[in-house]
Amino acid sequence: MRDFDWYILSSLHKTKNITQSAKLLFIEQPTLTRRLQAMEKELGCTLVYRTTKGIEFTAQGEKVVRRAEVIVQLLQSIEKDIRHYDGGEEGTLTIGAPYSYARFLLPRLLKGFAAECPKIDVDVVTSSSSELYQHVQSGLLDLCFTRSPEPDENLCSRLVNTEACYAVYSQPFVMEDLPGLPYIEYDKNEATNQAVRRWWLEHFSQVQNVRYKVENGDICLSFIQQGLGYGIFPSGSYFLHDKSLYSRPLVFQDGSAFSRKTYLVYPANSEEMPVLSRFLRFVEDFPFPQA
Repeated sequence: MRDFDWYILSSLHKTKNITQSAKLLFIEQPTLTRRLQAMEKELGCTLVYRTTKGIEFTAQGEKVVRRAEVIVQLLQSIEKDIRHYDGGEEGTLTIGAPYSYARFLLPRLLKGFAAECPKIDVDVVTSSSSELYQHVQSGLLDLCFTRSPEPDENLCSRLVNTEACYAVYSQPFVMEDLPGLPYIEYDKNEATNQAVRRWWLEHFSQVQNVRYKVENGDICLSFIQQGLGYGIFPSGSYFLHDKSLYSRPLVFQDGSAFSRKTYLVYPANSEEMPVLSRFLRFVEDFPFPQA
């Protein structure tokens, strides 16, 4: 068994999903599957079986994964002890971020961090806010940027920035025009979806005229640029560079701005992790954009 095999088993036990574990471990799915098959051959038993929802561990697999968890903790402890000697200036940091955050804000943040700490490698995982939060809880990520942190005594959350939400269209418009225009909907986190629904119901009695449903904000923006309809974006980063588009910030009926907050979530015992502590110190002085 290789050291990395124990990490594979530990990750699979947490996610119950081969694709997700491969993504978190930064390997290809076929590579993970081959390693799993090699482990089963070496141990002479079946460790997991597939279900409609992912995978489950066999009784023998559960026994093996309990040992795997102990070995992973030992390996991480050894790595942590080694990092103590360099004061957090060398090592690897695993960061989770929603797609839009990883695209628009994280590159500038990591550029500054790399200039200060060139010997710290960074692995970035993109997923939904809720999944990223769970991965920090389980130890699969060192920290994450998330839209909606939940109370957890073992984690700390820090508000890092607030962004205004906008309606965007290819032609000049007023808010009263929106019910009659085609709406281009794209996948957002549930908290943002609920806020969009609240804002719409406060202003209009008509149902949104959903003409297109697309996967992400980039595709939505492309559709808007072709004049196919309007979209609602929780960040100006998507479109402010395109001077041909028209936008209006959204405001709730009580006069408060429709905005989206992003939090940095990390373990409460971060002071015991030099590399993570070094990143948190850098973040304290970083000029995050604010609404």
